[in-house]
Amino acid sequence: MSEVTKRLEESGYKKHVADFYKELMGTDTLYQKRITDEYGTRYFINAWYFDNAIVKDSIQFDVQFTIDEDTQDHINVTLVTNDIKFTEAEFDKLWNRMNYEYYEAWS
Repeated sequence: MSEVTKRLEESGYKKHVADFYKELMGTDTLYQKRITDEYGTRYFINAWYFDNAIVKDSIQFDVQFTIDEDTQDHINVTLVTNDIKFTEAEFDKLWNRMNYEYYEAWS
């Protein structure tokens, strides 16, 4: 386990490995974290892990925010960094500033 993947798991990310991810993202390894509060699931952070001949021990973070639940409009945001705390803070700021909707509200 690399230092990067260790920090992801310590930060609450769950590891998923699937061959079809290679076609989608060029890697078979995804770490994902559900971001919630007392009202529901705000969004999921996807952390695509790369460790190959071209890119060593690196993460690409993606999130899809819900703009309008009724129309199913969404916006995707990508950050390329190994700084997990920075990424989570930036996504949280965006979600709050832009007044995005919940991915799943709990009533």
